[in-house]
Amino acid sequence: MKKFIASLLMLLFIFSSISHPLASSSQNSNKLAVLFILDRTGIEDLKKYDLPNIKKLMEKGSLALMNTRTAGSYSEPAAYFTIGTGTRAAVGEMGGLCFNKNEAYAYTSAENLYHLYTGREVEDNDIVNIGIQDLIAQASNLNYTVTPGLLGQILKEHGINVYVFGNGDVKTPYGTATTDTLL
Repeated sequence: MKKFIASLLMLLFIFSSISHPLASSSQNSNKLAVLFILDRTGIEDLKKYDLPNIKKLMEKGSLALMNTRTAGSYSEPAAYFTIGTGTRAAVGEMGGLCFNKNEAYAYTSAENLYHLYTGREVEDNDIVNIGIQDLIAQASNLNYTVTPGLLGQILKEHGINVYVFGNGDVKTPYGTATTDTLL
C-alpha cells in the first residue's frame, strides 16, 4: 500500500510539473499520447481513493488495465520492455540497467559504459541502457523478431514526441538503476 501511495504521489507531481509544457506543445501538434504505468494497481485502488487528477486524465483519455506476458520469467523490466517492443520480450540480469548518462555505475559513468559496449555517443539528455547487449542476446534467442524501442520509433514516425518521466530505481551491486525506461 505504501508503494502504491508513493507511486501515486510521484505521478501527481510529475503530471503537475509537465502539464503546462505539454499543453503548449499540443497546440503545435494535436497528437499527444501519455502512458502512465502504475504497477500492482487495480480498479479497486482507483475507486478507493479520491484522485482528482487521475479522474481528470481518465475523462480526457482512456483507462486500461493490462497484464503483460513476457517471453521469460516475469519481471518489471521485462514487462516494460515487452510494452516498448510490442511483442513478448525477455530481459536478462543486465538488461534492465538504465541510467542518466552521468550516473555512476561500476566505478565509471553510464555514458562511458554505454560507449564501451556500443561504440555510440550519448546526447545530453539521453538515458542509456548499459545492458543493451543483454537485451539483444535475449531477443536473439527467440523465434520471432523483437525490436527494442519500437513503440518510441512508431510514435516518432507519426509526429508524436517521446519523453520519459518517472523513477523505478532498483539497487544493484554497483549503483542504482532505473528500470522504467525500457519503453
